[in-house]
Amino acid sequence: MKSDLSELRYLMFYPAEGNSSILEVSLGNVGDILHVKLNDGGEQIWTFFSTDRTSLSKGQIDEISLKADAKLSLTNYSIFDDERKKTCPDQ
Repeated sequence: MKSDLSELRYLMFYPAEGNSSILEVSLGNVGDILHVKLNDGGEQIWTFFSTDRTSLSKGQIDEISLKADAKLSLTNYSIFDDERKKTCPDQ
């Protein structure tokens, strides 16, 4: 089956640094176009990095936003900092 050139594809990343997972969005005819992650307040941050000029339809923007809402998560590492301070008080 042939893929649609404007088809959106998604890949999740869970980086060791930072507190948000990352949703990478690819567009069939362009390749990777943006990363979506969450700020500390849980709001989406969209970072476009495609070198090609890219236009997204309202429907595609809505699809990306819904996918990000469903897939992204925040991790609060502050509890680990508190535990580290208890076990290593000189830090």
